[in-house]
Amino acid sequence: MYLTSLAEFERKFIKKFFPSITEQQWINPLWQMQNRFTKLTDIEPFISLPNKQNINELEQRLPFAVTPYYLALTYADNINLQPIFIPTKQELQKDSYTFTDPLSEEVHTKDTAIVHKYPNRVLFLLTNQCPVYCRYCTRARFSGKDTIITKEKQATALAYIQDHTEIEEVILSGGDPLFLPDTLLLSILQEIEKIEHIRYIRIHTRTPIVLPYRITEKLGSILAKINKPLWIHIHVIHTNEITPAFQKAAKLLRQAGIGLFSQTVLLNQINNTHTELHTLIQALLSSGIRPYALYQCDLIQGTKHFRTPLKQGIELIQSLKKNTSGIGIPHFVVEPPEGKVTLAPNNIIDETNESFILRAWNDKQTSYPKEKN
Repeated sequence: MYLTSLAEFERKFIKKFFPSITEQQWINPLWQMQNRFTKLTDIEPFISLPNKQNINELEQRLPFAVTPYYLALTYADNINLQPIFIPTKQELQKDSYTFTDPLSEEVHTKDTAIVHKYPNRVLFLLTNQCPVYCRYCTRARFSGKDTIITKEKQATALAYIQDHTEIEEVILSGGDPLFLPDTLLLSILQEIEKIEHIRYIRIHTRTPIVLPYRITEKLGSILAKINKPLWIHIHVIHTNEITPAFQKAAKLLRQAGIGLFSQTVLLNQINNTHTELHTLIQALLSSGIRPYALYQCDLIQGTKHFRTPLKQGIELIQSLKKNTSGIGIPHFVVEPPEGKVTLAPNNIIDETNESFILRAWNDKQTSYPKEKN
């Protein structure tokens, strides 16, 4: 069992809306999942819904779900986070440059669970389910519309990985891999570890943010059984998501010997300022998590209202370098259908016959000589 004292936002929410439950029930991940809100109308007692006339159409585009924990977090003090999981009519807008499959994954899908887009690594999609569905989801085309991977699909996927010796890395994704029961997750990890040419494994998840009580000592002990390098990439959007429960979850994972990285999607009016990203990075580093990637929101149909100008991401990376530790500067990544592109500020301003003219961290010009043989 996950043991912690509840944050004030949790206590207030429980007192107002779940007065009959105990704290032990609240921190039980099974209770959280059993009491997940899976219809927009379910949250009307908590949040005023602005788009009642479009509910059916919005839920058909991408199912709705939110855990009591994450709803509590966003209920009063953090309403700026509500657009992450509450749909708006803007999602129904279509344009010519967005896609249902913006990363062109279906072209590279080798069976129903493996996406082999890059030569030395594959995505292993274990489930289409998540505790909370983010409205900017890259895989909105199938998220929430299926269940956990079957034994047959699992066997086919593992056989594909076994047969392709060029694959060095397996990335468990979905959906959210931590949606799986502990025993199934361990079984899959152990089968992957047996494949000799696999050097390391990644798990991509948002569960520690939206359902931190899922990260138990038992899960930590299971993950610690994997001997090959194992990293967990946590999808985090905003500083306010770094709660005591999340920090406890991160600590449990670190104690299990898991390397922790973060990935953040840049979202308009939610986290696209220097102040917010700097504060988030500081909170992540203090939690033992290395910021890895800042993603431009993918070109998914219905997400134009989330996207920021591409240049803004580059400018934010440049500004972060002025007052952020070097280990906290993430890669800024955009992913058109052809594949990932890492963008960075151009710090070569000019060059002469004798030297390069460079931009330093504080925007001042400096130079570096051209050495001659």
